[in-house]
Amino acid sequence: MEEKSEIKFNKKYIIYAALFILLLLGGYLRFHHADYPVIGYHNWKETHYLTEARNFNNDGFFKNGFFVPEWDYPSIGSDSTGVHADTFPTTSILVGLGFKIFGESLVVARMVGILCSLGSIFLMFKICKKMFGRDDIAFVSAGLMAISPLFVFFSRNVQLINPALLFMMLSWYFFLDCRKTFSLKSGILTTVFLMLAGLTKYPFLLIALPMLATIPWKKALTDVKANIKNYVIYIACMLPLPLWFVYSKIIEGRAGVTTVSGGLIEFEAIFRNAWWTAMKSYVADNYTLIGFGLAIAGLLLVYFFRKKHFGNKFILWYAAAAVPWIIVMGDKLGQHSYHQYPIAPLIIILMSYAIVAIGTNLAGIIGKGAVRDYAKIGILIVLVVLMLSPVGSLTAMNRQFDVQFFGLEVAGDYIKEHSSPEERILFPRGQSFGILWHADRKGYGINNPTLDQIKQAEEKGVTWIFAYQWGLQLMQNEEAVAYLSNTYSLEQVGFMNNGQEAQLAYLLFKKGGSFTQEELQQFPANHGIQTTPYDFSYGAVELSHSSKN
Repeated sequence: MEEKSEIKFNKKYIIYAALFILLLLGGYLRFHHADYPVIGYHNWKETHYLTEARNFNNDGFFKNGFFVPEWDYPSIGSDSTGVHADTFPTTSILVGLGFKIFGESLVVARMVGILCSLGSIFLMFKICKKMFGRDDIAFVSAGLMAISPLFVFFSRNVQLINPALLFMMLSWYFFLDCRKTFSLKSGILTTVFLMLAGLTKYPFLLIALPMLATIPWKKALTDVKANIKNYVIYIACMLPLPLWFVYSKIIEGRAGVTTVSGGLIEFEAIFRNAWWTAMKSYVADNYTLIGFGLAIAGLLLVYFFRKKHFGNKFILWYAAAAVPWIIVMGDKLGQHSYHQYPIAPLIIILMSYAIVAIGTNLAGIIGKGAVRDYAKIGILIVLVVLMLSPVGSLTAMNRQFDVQFFGLEVAGDYIKEHSSPEERILFPRGQSFGILWHADRKGYGINNPTLDQIKQAEEKGVTWIFAYQWGLQLMQNEEAVAYLSNTYSLEQVGFMNNGQEAQLAYLLFKKGGSFTQEELQQFPANHGIQTTPYDFSYGAVELSHSSKN
């Protein structure tokens, strides 16, 4: 008996030591570019929550009402403060609190998402352990979550999806206890975290569907009268969700702008060729195509073997619920890869199921008993490492980290140094929002503005115009250029040296003064050239820029 206990203890010790190593690996991967400027893939989304957090930090959490967020890019026709309706700004509140405690920095902001993601890795292990009663599936699932390109990249992006995922995983974890014991405590924790997940981001309510499908209803309905008090408490725990939705509609009416999901569902989105093309690209970025192929194999294995086992049953219901969810979310899924967050745990578990099946069968060929067990552990580690190899997750991670928009922080820092807080920026939207964070100034995003739009923006306080890459088409508008050349001075030019030619990256103008085409062409020669290096997976790339002051 003592020998068996020692073996069991050693096995448990080894598993949790390996899990700790996975968390260290996950933290290492996620901390990459944690202090990097807001110039990367989806910097517009980071700017959304970063500027909300900064405004919470500067003005308090109740300036505009009860946690009503205020971003730095109001539309021309809306509330000029940036007040808007949205789902509950969990990330902005947490980051704002972080700014108050530790000071305003990108590392502080990004640590919120990183810590939430690491918590989700740990919960993935605990959930799979509870559902399947197997350390191998639990360990591999946690390992794949640690190195998933989707979670590695977007966990260090300041977004709502990271706390929403953590809340979803917590609800799922406590549900596994609640369905067995029907204890009030686990039931409250299940519903509270489910409410927080939905309150933070509505699509994360997806997990409620497999939960409802796997509740032992016969037991739950046997004595409704005795449990009615518990059910009332659970309903009460969910009430903040509809109450916030109603409150957000009031805010929407007041501010005139919203980001809350609403309107008609575009069911036809998934029938477009462009949608499938985007999905292939996003799947490759999020899990790799090999990984997604393993997930399909895992789904078939779950379906054909041990369907009555609770873990398999839950996963099958999760997969079934994902079908209508994908249809409802079709339009959003076709726009951005991170919208797959609520179904990513399902895909990772299915990948793990297939990998464990492969590892188990290969280990069985190698030997029996302890030899087989150690061989299996070795094979699983090799398979997880292969997923991180240059042909796997690492390539997908680098592909996302290498999407950068040079100069947003250079122009932003220049504006911050040479302007007062009430001045505003006109910028060309797209992936140029990061300039607002670095400038610490509000701005209006208009693509290729007409002269009338420029004058309208000036009435709203715009004194800076940032013509960035796609926004350089502004210089083809003769009427607008004639006005700018007589009323604006050229302050900064950014360009990339491409062989013998310099490729223009952006122009920065300030109201007051004038410029000529000749001055524009001679600007770098007259004001000197500085360079700013950027970190890429294949080495450093430099932006050249020239400033008036």
